[in-house]
Amino acid sequence: MVRTLERKLEAKMIKEERDYHDLESVVQQVEQNLELMTKRAVKAENHVVKLKQEISLLQAQVSNFQRENEALRCGQGASLTVVKQNADVALQNLRVVMNSSQASIK
Repeated sequence: MVRTLERKLEAKMIKEERDYHDLESVVQQVEQNLELMTKRAVKAENHVVKLKQEISLLQAQVSNFQRENEALRCGQGASLTVVKQNADVALQNLRVVMNSSQASIK
């Protein structure tokens, strides 16, 4: 009877040790997952900060464009003519580049 109890005790101790190692493995995995999630969160927060900065810059540009557009609408015809001329020159330059690039491609 004593030997039977000793074997049962030994079997329980082995099972408890296995359970302990399994639990320890689970805890380590949870810690790794938590660390990974933390890194992802930090990366996401940094990305949000960059996007907010970009939004601010874009809003400033939109505001400048709106003011410029309003100024053009208010009758600055001479400026409009200059803008059109600049656009025409830029378009001609693009055509030259496009033609030369097509020749290079061929």
